[in-house]
Amino acid sequence: MDEPIQPSSKAEGIEDAIFALTGKDRRMSIVISTCMTCDATDVTSGLRDDLSRDEYGISGMCQTCQDSVFGGPE
Repeated sequence: MDEPIQPSSKAEGIEDAIFALTGKDRRMSIVISTCMTCDATDVTSGLRDDLSRDEYGISGMCQTCQDSVFGGPE
């Protein structure tokens, strides 16, 4: 089993802004493995590779949402 993904470090003001925009706690969403964008659950099992895992720790977006924002694999 992979290690749990930890939220990246952000300034508290950034975390506050994310919460104000989304109504969601980015750090908690990552800890409990939900998507900040579409509310999917157990998202870490569907992450494609280390780059996607790193991005999840930054944005909290599942693989489907990452693909829609950044483009999928070629």
